[in-house]
Amino acid sequence: TPDGRQIIFSSNRGGIPGLWRIHSSGGNPERLGVGDNAYYPSISRQGHRLAYTQLIGGSSIYRTEVRSSTGRVGSPTKLVASTRAANAPQYSPDGKRITFESDRSGSPEIWMCDSEGRNLVQLTSFGSGYAASPRWSPDGKQIAFGFRGTSEAEIYVVSAEGGGPRRVMTEGSDAGVPSWSQDGTYIYFTSQRGGDQQVWKVLAE
Repeated sequence: TPDGRQIIFSSNRGGIPGLWRIHSSGGNPERLGVGDNAYYPSISRQGHRLAYTQLIGGSSIYRTEVRSSTGRVGSPTKLVASTRAANAPQYSPDGKRITFESDRSGSPEIWMCDSEGRNLVQLTSFGSGYAASPRWSPDGKQIAFGFRGTSEAEIYVVSAEGGGPRRVMTEGSDAGVPSWSQDGTYIYFTSQRGGDQQVWKVLAE
């Protein structure tokens, strides 16, 4: 700020990028109420006005039919509409449900709906951070996903029927992009715990 007392900056520390302020001598940052996806703050010399860039957009989930006889695809049908983000969908093993990541509640969480895009259910409620890459277990009872809070990313598992998510590993591992083994015994993931990015596995339990 012109008086040198505060610093205004953009950060995704709350899950969604926004504008924050902190005293120039340090302390705890405070979020400004200017909206989500805000970047590049600029303050007038008089200190009375703040200009910034706000990214507005969204992503939705579509379905299309693939005709096996011809290999052609049909016209896409919108299943999950969103003015924010709806990403990384995956069908359940029985094809009756879809899990995906979305920030429609304010922060990126794991959601689920039926195969027609109805009956939306929010499976996680971290409130901050970033939950991503949901993957069904082979029996369709659990969903593994990656979550990054204020520290290293971790792998969690949540029941498809709801309830609190369970962290798979107790120590920090900077792990992401989970995938189940075919028998559901292991969860594979990416991690730099060995020094460079590699694929690891851990018992699902």
